[in-house]
Amino acid sequence: MRRPIGPALRLLLASSLLAVGVAAAAAAHPSGSGTWVGRFWPGPSPDGSMPLPQLMTWAASSVSWAFSGSNITVVIDGSLASLPPAHQTRAAVAGAAAAAALPWCSFQFVLDGQASVAVTRPAAPVLTWTRQLAPGKHTLTITKINQAAGGSAWLQSVAVGGGTFLPPPQSPGQASGRRMLFMGDSYTAGSGSAGNSSCTNLAFENEDALRTYAMATARHFDADAQLLAWAGAGLNVPVRRQASGRLFTAAEREIVSPLMAELFSRADALTASTQANLQSFIPQIVVLAAGTNDFRGVKIGTESHHLEGEDLAEVVPIDAWLDKWEAYVRQIRAAYPGAAIITLVWPFEQQLAGVQGPFKTPAYLQYMAAAHTRLHMAGIQNTHLLQIVGESFNSIQNWCYRHPDAATHAKVAEQLIRFITAVFPAWAGAAA
Repeated sequence: MRRPIGPALRLLLASSLLAVGVAAAAAAHPSGSGTWVGRFWPGPSPDGSMPLPQLMTWAASSVSWAFSGSNITVVIDGSLASLPPAHQTRAAVAGAAAAAALPWCSFQFVLDGQASVAVTRPAAPVLTWTRQLAPGKHTLTITKINQAAGGSAWLQSVAVGGGTFLPPPQSPGQASGRRMLFMGDSYTAGSGSAGNSSCTNLAFENEDALRTYAMATARHFDADAQLLAWAGAGLNVPVRRQASGRLFTAAEREIVSPLMAELFSRADALTASTQANLQSFIPQIVVLAAGTNDFRGVKIGTESHHLEGEDLAEVVPIDAWLDKWEAYVRQIRAAYPGAAIITLVWPFEQQLAGVQGPFKTPAYLQYMAAAHTRLHMAGIQNTHLLQIVGESFNSIQNWCYRHPDAATHAKVAEQLIRFITAVFPAWAGAAA
């Protein structure tokens, strides 16, 4: 546990002390009051309440209640027909095998400290989760643990029998004043984090956002966190065609293969028109782990690498790519003027070289180093670079389909925690 931010630093961060949404208790909806961390759609009403249903789309988004009663029942609807049109478009163009698995949503339920996992899937899209309880005070937290690319579901209702909702519990970030934002691709989303070497693909049941380096870091600092991550998302290079070879239309591409900058402001990850209220959650630290997917289907000189049926393309010219990176960071800086922005670089030069391909590794590393330099030359202040070291990654043989397992995520978190503690000691605080 970390001690809360002190008065002096709290004053410096006054412009970013807007906490997570806490819905006011009201009789208008059955869920009473809850503490919401993450992004939801349609989000809060003008009075600040969070009337149900709310669409849960982003990984690691959670809601907590305190209540008294003898039972509690939660209904979550993940039926494709109930979701916004963009979700139906994604399923329609994803290919037969993928479409048969969409939408798939995994939820962790923590009731009085005891965790369990339940899913919604095409064969059973509506989840009714019920528990009988001894009389007294209880707490329940529901967290969506798989990434937005797997699907979304509506939190329809939460009802307490034989009791009532109590004032909502504080989130860790409400108690400490710390908030973090992580943006990235499949590594940050947690693809494969719940699997091992027996995985034959990145099925959604093999991922758990709570096991990622991002959420491990947030827990260490008692910070609330938003995790905006999408498997396959690049900064500049989207996936342009189906496995069958048909090119996506522009509208389809924006849904199926969004770019990092496109994801930044979305409340529903798949629907561009659902814009989040960026001022409802103002992080003091932003971690960018983007860019790896811009080098997956490229050729450099006479060498080439073809991954999963994607088009081969010349690597994006570095100046054009850097222009995109600068614009992306400026977008974040405009929303969060006081935030420290950390560019996290994966260690593809070591054990991960076999994952990316040796000819792509130097391109990725060169571009990421140049990106940090570009930000300084452009006068964008409070930006930092962290090159993750892969020497301690001793579990690569246990990875799930070329993606880090939970042990590797823990190693990355250790390095990020050390970096933040050293560079931002006042924010990080000290062990209680």
